[in-house]
Amino acid sequence: MTSTDTWSQENADSVLCAALLSGLNYEAAAELSGCSRSTVARRMREPGFRARLDQLRAEALARVADHLAAEAIESVSTLASIRSHPNTPATVKVRAATAILEAALKYRATIELEARLSALEGQLKMRRN
Repeated sequence: MTSTDTWSQENADSVLCAALLSGLNYEAAAELSGCSRSTVARRMREPGFRARLDQLRAEALARVADHLAAEAIESVSTLASIRSHPNTPATVKVRAATAILEAALKYRATIELEARLSALEGQLKMRRN
């Protein structure tokens, strides 16, 4: 395989990964990337390609998580300002305060669950070794 062939394969893989990450099915991803559906299926069975796609997916999800975290901070600020505004009706203040408290409790429960799961995974790993 020449360097041009290698570059072409990497370029085709990039297009295919982008198509799959955008939610296209194999047929549509194949059409967009200029290959057949069977080529997409074959590439998906190849560990190297699959690892690359999984890494790109993880990076995309990390960006989404960062964006959601930023939006969550803004949303809490919005609820807090609604709750604190002197012209806000009492019922709206109560709903805003309740929403903030519920979000805080869910967040805490998630953090605690993640810590417990991590500890269990650590114990399991130690037992396997």
